[in-house]
Amino acid sequence: MLTLLFLLSTISFVLIFLMPFVQKKDLGKLYTTLTLLQGGSIGATFGILLVMLIKGRSF
Repeated sequence: MLTLLFLLSTISFVLIFLMPFVQKKDLGKLYTTLTLLQGGSIGATFGILLVMLIKGRSF
């Protein structure tokens, strides 16, 4: 579970740095796809953290 959490956090972190470059080049469809990926990764990260806190298996 922590490996999945690390993977999702890494994906979100990388996308944060890619977004300004894609936005400057005006690639609308790619920007929308990256926004959806980033939102999904962040949402899944918070979901996993919530499950871990509820089950009492936090860091």
